[in-house]
Amino acid sequence: MMAQTKSVVTKFGEIVNINPFVNNGLTAVNGYIQLGGALTQPSVLTTDVYTLALLGIPSGTASDNILVNDPATGILKKTTTAALIANAWRITGNAGIDPSIQFLGTPDANDLVFQTNLVERLRMPSTGLVGIGTAAPTKALEITAATNPLKLNGLQAGNTATDNIVLTDNTGILKTTLTPDVLLTPVWKTTGNTGTTAGTNFIGTIDAQDQVFKTNSVERIRISNTNGFTGIGLPNNTAYGTTPNYMLDVVDDVHISSSRIENTSARLIMENQNTVAGSTDLGVGMYVLDGQNNGSRRQWFMGKGYLPEGTGGNDNFMLTSGLTDNLNYSYAQATNTNVKTHLYVDGKNNHIGIGTINPTTALEISSNGVTPSPLKLNGLQAGTATDDIVLVDNTGVLKTLARNIAADNLGNHTATMTLNMSNYDITNVKNLSLKSDLRIYDSNTSFPNPFVVNKNNGNFSIGQDYATPLLTINETTSKTNVLRLQITQGTDGNAPVADYIAAAADTNGNVIWKPVSETTGAVRLQFNLQSTGLSADNSDTYTDVPGLSNYTYVAPSDGILMLQSILYSMITGPVTITTTPVMAKTQMKIFVNGMDIDNTELIATNTGANSADYQNGGTMLPETSNINVQIPVTKGQTYVISVQARTVEKLSNGGVGTSVGTYTLDDVQIPSTLVGTLYNQ
Repeated sequence: MMAQTKSVVTKFGEIVNINPFVNNGLTAVNGYIQLGGALTQPSVLTTDVYTLALLGIPSGTASDNILVNDPATGILKKTTTAALIANAWRITGNAGIDPSIQFLGTPDANDLVFQTNLVERLRMPSTGLVGIGTAAPTKALEITAATNPLKLNGLQAGNTATDNIVLTDNTGILKTTLTPDVLLTPVWKTTGNTGTTAGTNFIGTIDAQDQVFKTNSVERIRISNTNGFTGIGLPNNTAYGTTPNYMLDVVDDVHISSSRIENTSARLIMENQNTVAGSTDLGVGMYVLDGQNNGSRRQWFMGKGYLPEGTGGNDNFMLTSGLTDNLNYSYAQATNTNVKTHLYVDGKNNHIGIGTINPTTALEISSNGVTPSPLKLNGLQAGTATDDIVLVDNTGVLKTLARNIAADNLGNHTATMTLNMSNYDITNVKNLSLKSDLRIYDSNTSFPNPFVVNKNNGNFSIGQDYATPLLTINETTSKTNVLRLQITQGTDGNAPVADYIAAAADTNGNVIWKPVSETTGAVRLQFNLQSTGLSADNSDTYTDVPGLSNYTYVAPSDGILMLQSILYSMITGPVTITTTPVMAKTQMKIFVNGMDIDNTELIATNTGANSADYQNGGTMLPETSNINVQIPVTKGQTYVISVQARTVEKLSNGGVGTSVGTYTLDDVQIPSTLVGTLYNQ
């Protein structure tokens, strides 16, 4: 605004000089009116719409005053920063506070809430209670959390004699109880107890419950409450059950060891303490029952029989066995018809019987009619011409006879006729040389044909005739030829399974049976999918080809999955054309786990002049595309495979595009396909 001095002539011809005068915060300088004068009277700016803006104000400092507004008069005033925040809690802390009048909290009955990240963490209601993780504490301090609500670090070691134990009740409230020493007075301590009274203090139950001992939460010992029977390791045999059936019932091994050097070490003592005069039931011994359970379990008894049997009477010791399903104590009787007595010791007469309980000599052996040969001696040494001959009399007693003739040596003879030894054996032969064949006949005469072992023209063979040997070994090449081979067990001990193949387990030629899926180099069909419809017609974005998408494949082994997709693309909607020919293009891809596999195909689908040719089922055949992809797969991993398509160039007339999937011709559906083949690695 300019302030000018001018002379003005009125209509009456008077000359008037205009000299503008400014005050109350305004000054006139060089003809201009501007802010800068002293205020000489109150100044008020009133507006309902417009505001007052001051631009270009420089940044202040912490020592500058702050401009404030009197809410009653609207007058602008200044104040210091310290005066403005005198009653505020600073994030850097406050100094010089008066705890009697200054506090962090509420002066009314509203709760005090602490938050972080706009989430409530702590609340103090007007009741004075404190809640952490809860908005409604019921105790002086209540902490709520999904897991582990409280952790105390730096706790000091306590005194078991004077410090109380802290517990929680079923509502989570902390309470104290007796000191550990007082609390544990009636229990057995892991460090041992003193001052106990035998018969009064014990480990066990006072009601009709079994006593169980465990380690690592597994039952090891059980004492039955009904009869005092003790079981050790019974849960190791689930079929047996956990109830002991004997005074000491043990599952699995019992090992007795001793380092004692005097007398007898590691003793197992079995004693019958029946001292009643004239008693005959004085047996004691050990029973052994094998693991079969089909009516043919064999039970063995070794010990003193219960009854006075055999020539020894009560002074007997025997080894017997018989077939049973369950433990049978009567098998300790040699006269039991179900029992065979293998060994009998007559302690009264110092006789031993094998197959008999009535030995009459120091050692008597009886076949009991089971085998025709009651005695066989292996390892006999070569005799001399002066040795006696051992004979047997008509009662079976061995006797010796002096030999006064020279022994015949078969090796000094040349046989002039066939040696028939059908009832005898040839044993302990050092070398056996054959000029022709070795024929082996079946012991069962129902199979009369022999197997022939033969060597001819450098070939060792085994078979039923010479023309077609079943096994041949060539001495020059060391090659073995087997006519028909059956491997009933691999070198790993596993039997074959249907559809498994025999494969080399190592470079040593060991053969094992394994599935084709685990054989390196095997190629197997994994899946053969067919489309069940068409992808979205005329879509600018990729859409699924029904039946060929979202297929979940779990790799049975490591390898390369070879994917081949034969796809039919076609123009599926009617369109009006003005020029011929017209062309549309389709883009097809294979996706694995949502990732694009680099196998894009652009397919041109030509159309004719007849609008019916543009429809699926018309005279126009679809375009065929073949996509081949190889992807590495890992055993056990899941792969989601999809074939998708989109239109990338539409028909110039009508904007009609394409779709991919099943092509229909005269009611015959020809599907697109996706085939997966796995090459094992």
